[in-house]
Amino acid sequence: MDEYQRVRRRHRQRQARRRLRRTLALLCAAVVILTLSAGITALLNWIVPPEGQTADSSAPVSDGNVALAPLPNTGTGLVQNTSFSSIGPVQQESWNLVQLDADRIAQPETGLVKPEYFQNVVMLGDSVTAGFYTYSTSIKGVATICGYRSIHPSDIVNRTTLTREDGVQEIALDAVAAANPKAVYVLLGTNSLVSADEKKEESFLAYYERMIQMFKEVVPDAELYIQSITPVRPEVSTLNNEQIRRVNEKLAQLALAQGCHYLDLHDCLADENGDLSADLAAEDGIHLNGTGYKQWVDYISRHVAYSADLPFLYGSPYATKTTTTAAADTSADSAAPEGEA
Repeated sequence: MDEYQRVRRRHRQRQARRRLRRTLALLCAAVVILTLSAGITALLNWIVPPEGQTADSSAPVSDGNVALAPLPNTGTGLVQNTSFSSIGPVQQESWNLVQLDADRIAQPETGLVKPEYFQNVVMLGDSVTAGFYTYSTSIKGVATICGYRSIHPSDIVNRTTLTREDGVQEIALDAVAAANPKAVYVLLGTNSLVSADEKKEESFLAYYERMIQMFKEVVPDAELYIQSITPVRPEVSTLNNEQIRRVNEKLAQLALAQGCHYLDLHDCLADENGDLSADLAAEDGIHLNGTGYKQWVDYISRHVAYSADLPFLYGSPYATKTTTTAAADTSADSAAPEGEA
């Protein structure tokens, strides 16, 4: 009996000790929680002061700029403020996207293609393009020339019957469709910009856009090249180069929007003042002479959108065949008696 009582006492003592340990553990946990709560409250009051109080002014603020962490090599002008309200997504200042200009849109130079490339090309335009009938270049008798005097994009869109420089009458869209070219080179605008005002420019560009869309319908597989309007001499009174450059910028934007290639003929033919170079100009200061047409052909021959099947001239970056010499391929550009477009 005495032994039983001793066991009971020891059991009660162990239970008492367990209860004491649990009580002490709970008390310790409560102290820790209260301590942490007090610390967090103090920290938040320091970071975001209660209403009516001001934040710690020891953090410098300048020009409203906020940085979450020091940045390397920024000097001392950068503000280091890690206030709670600045953490997270921060609205940026407004930015303006820079629109691509004609120089960046223009088709870059690639290798020089052989004249045979132009066997499947249509050159369409006004009297400036019609000059290819007159002057001897490497594409004369090779490319299909659809040059019509005094035409506008509206004449193409309205399917007007036009007369080529060689006397053939035709509807330009039908002529292009019949040629089924791999590429169409368009140059229009000289006639449309004579004494043109802003409304006429808008009409010109609207018809130009519709013309491009119609070309896509009749020759959907052809590459379309929009050539910039060529510059004129400064003595020309009916046209001015400032207006031409302005419209060319809009043509470049139009070409980009319509998925066409833009060719900067203006820069190719202009002198340091932005005027048509005197040594490339015909007597009227608007059209080109024979040298001008050769330079034009050289430019478009070097700015063809790359394709693996292009007949590049020997020595060009992309040439793969070396059976033809450069001299043989360019012999067709020998000078011929010059006339006026």
